[in-house]
Amino acid sequence: MPVEVRFDNLEEYLNFIGKSGEYEKFVLIYYEIIAKYPKLKGLFYKKPFWVLEYSTVWSRIFKVIDFLAANKEPNCYIRELSIKGVDTKFVEKYKKLIDIILSEIHGVLPLGSLSNFAFEKRYKFYYPLPQIRFRILDKKLFIQGLSDLELSVKEFANLKMGCKKVFISK
Repeated sequence: MPVEVRFDNLEEYLNFIGKSGEYEKFVLIYYEIIAKYPKLKGLFYKKPFWVLEYSTVWSRIFKVIDFLAANKEPNCYIRELSIKGVDTKFVEKYKKLIDIILSEIHGVLPLGSLSNFAFEKRYKFYYPLPQIRFRILDKKLFIQGLSDLELSVKEFANLKMGCKKVFISK
């Protein structure tokens, strides 16, 4: 009964387990990423399988990373981004990964959750604001003939109506 299996070099071992192709691909992708983003070494030390898991999307991920590095405040909705070769649904799909990578690069903690538009708030994207629906009862105060309106909270806060009474109902 064999007591140990010994391989004289990495190449023999990789051939034995049938992973030499994957290893070559891993090394190629890993060093390409680390050459441009050396701060990601620690991330890939903790998550080495991500190198291959996301191998088909790294180029697009880093186009987004580069865009956000160059545009600290995009001042647009994610769906309005214009990054060559990156469709906006891609950004929506990989928000968590993009945040983890950017957090590692900037030395900050990644977002714990993407709820309540946390990603959009952190990276200065527009996001839908809560809406306030209201009715104006005094015809003299109608806004261009409109009495039933819905505005964002921000727009409503800036609204100057000149009314004396307000009724609030659910």
